[in-house]
Amino acid sequence: MKRSESHCACPPVIWRKATKWPWQSSEFNWSLRIITLAFAMTMLMVSSSAFAGEIQQFEQKLDSKKESTSVETPKKKKTVDQEPEKKGVSEKLSETLGWGVAQTLMGIFLAGAFEMAGEDDLGYVYRHLKEVESPALPTFKLDGNYQYLAGNDNAASARVEIGYLMVGVEGEYKRFWESAPQDELNVASGHILLRALFSDVFQMNLAGGEKIIWGSTKHEGVEVGFPFYIIFGKHFIWDIKPYLAFIGGNDVYDISSGISYKYKLIGARAAYRGISIGDETLHGPEVGLFLQW
Repeated sequence: MKRSESHCACPPVIWRKATKWPWQSSEFNWSLRIITLAFAMTMLMVSSSAFAGEIQQFEQKLDSKKESTSVETPKKKKTVDQEPEKKGVSEKLSETLGWGVAQTLMGIFLAGAFEMAGEDDLGYVYRHLKEVESPALPTFKLDGNYQYLAGNDNAASARVEIGYLMVGVEGEYKRFWESAPQDELNVASGHILLRALFSDVFQMNLAGGEKIIWGSTKHEGVEVGFPFYIIFGKHFIWDIKPYLAFIGGNDVYDISSGISYKYKLIGARAAYRGISIGDETLHGPEVGLFLQW
């Protein structure tokens, strides 16, 4: 049935039905914002607590689990892999917390996906997002960022996202460089996105793809991510973007968190971002501009 013009001037919740569910109330929306904001700040403090590492040391760490030693015996020569390092209490706690966070985020993603799937006219949802200039579920977004890292390191990145409602793709290229001694490291990633919008305040993406890191040598592996966004009206967005790549037997974490301000088709973002492997981390504040439609 065709929607009337009076219905188009609907409350902020995009697919609100005649029956209000508990999560569609304004009180619940603000509670969700407060809880997720506190959770986001906690993740940011955890992700930024590591020490900064040099580019060369960071790249060498990528090969650390590939190293092996040769042991000579009178009868034959055989290769013995180095014994894996024993995990400390903090590392075990981080892994446990990481799995708990991943399960929580997956539950939120499924809730948002089911809510969107229950909408009769997704085309109306798309038109409404554009009419109210919502930052949620962008059709096209282009980012440019500069990052200052501890020491003599700097980084610049460019990212693009293209999508339609629940599906999308994203790609990013980032270059680190060091002045003394001169060195550089390149990072590129590409993902397929499944996107869900929960009520009108929380967007979450399920990302899967590949990450490539190269400097003196090339490293690549599978990467997954759970970036999510807390939306405060049509101007302000708080985001947390955790990604995990499996490269050469190593876990590479790429986590950022920031606040964006959007006006019409343009916006600015201030964030903190770190990429880490083991005890080597490249991290620092990041600022950038973006174009979004």
